[in-house]
Amino acid sequence: MRKILVGVGNSDISPPLGVELCGYGTYRGRRNRGIHDKLYSRSLVLGDREEALLLVSNDLLAIDHDVLQDARGMIQKKTGISNDSIIFSCTHTHSGPAAIRMEGAGESDDDYLSTLPEKFSESATAAYNSIREASLGFARNEVSDVSYNRVVAGGPVDKEVRVLQFKDSYSEPIATIYNYSCHCVTIDVRTPDGFYVSADWPGYAAKALEGNGAGECLFLQGTCGDIDPLVVWHMRGFDAAEQVGRGIAHSASRAMDEIEPRELKDMRFGIRRTRLPFKKTSMRDIADSLKDFLDRLERREDETPIGAARPEIRFHRRYAESMIEKIEVGLPKSLETEIQALKLNDAALIFIPGEVFVEIGHRIMERSPFRNTMVVGYSNAYVGYIPTPLDFRMRGYASTIVPRAMHNPPFREDVSSNLIEESLDLLQELTT
Repeated sequence: MRKILVGVGNSDISPPLGVELCGYGTYRGRRNRGIHDKLYSRSLVLGDREEALLLVSNDLLAIDHDVLQDARGMIQKKTGISNDSIIFSCTHTHSGPAAIRMEGAGESDDDYLSTLPEKFSESATAAYNSIREASLGFARNEVSDVSYNRVVAGGPVDKEVRVLQFKDSYSEPIATIYNYSCHCVTIDVRTPDGFYVSADWPGYAAKALEGNGAGECLFLQGTCGDIDPLVVWHMRGFDAAEQVGRGIAHSASRAMDEIEPRELKDMRFGIRRTRLPFKKTSMRDIADSLKDFLDRLERREDETPIGAARPEIRFHRRYAESMIEKIEVGLPKSLETEIQALKLNDAALIFIPGEVFVEIGHRIMERSPFRNTMVVGYSNAYVGYIPTPLDFRMRGYASTIVPRAMHNPPFREDVSSNLIEESLDLLQELTT
């Protein structure tokens, strides 16, 4: 039986001054005034030099399809790791550069984007060149008083942090993977801190864990599409990010104390191409969406002068223009994406695209054939939100507004059910 080796590496992916930061609403115009804490691309290689798998965690809101494909091609050329065996994930910091093209979410800088594949490759190559034998352990620990469900009052949240740790032959940690579901929006965008680059709370968590000897720490964001930290919108800055980060690190450290590492001898990997179905959309639907917006704007005219509403008007006009062009040539029925799954001994990781609501992650973990399962969102190319049917009925931000920012039709109401079943089928394949 071949030995499964482990290697780690990282690279600095912080943007230059002036690059617009991403998130926190539309047309914010937040130009980077400096680097508060660096952003990193962190890589973990599993396997051997004949056949390896690569996991790359990035301190970015998301990455787009073109950057993903360029990075995979470059990494394959330098390491020989096949495209299908390369997994990308993003921490989803809202204090990082605009790295995707999304209406109003920040103007992406082409020069900066062009550097990312090389920087990802640098991190991956360092990991590939450092592989060594390792043992592996899994543990989990409770998390409380960190987050809330921003869509449903009192709704579900992630109540635990899940940890995988790799150790060398001397029982020294090589790498720690930790997985939790909470939006990286601790830094209030209305404060001066909102104009500086930061990895947000996962950066502070990684710093605390690495400072305690946890090796290279890769945060894998969970299904936090509807989950915010309790400290959000409290006019706090980096202190709030540190509070949350240190809290998660403390819970992860307690989990690490319970880990009993075993020889890493069983690794399986699977990938599935799938399609996320769009709702059928017509010119009438576009006209109705504009009418709804104008009706709401008219009701607010006493408190919202027309000048203050210009960004919203711009947003909806651009969506309508884009959709009219697409309808004229023929709208796609679905969005092609991919799901990847990894089995390591008795633990499994499932990598799914987009901003997935937490209930969906819970349902996958509850029905997974592996008791120790991590569900990782924001994987590979960005596809927008994957909400539950309730959000569609509520005409929520995730199901209604974000598709407009993506210049896409909304997903069908059953999109989450499709994703859950595809994920469970792929996990089941790893048991045979």
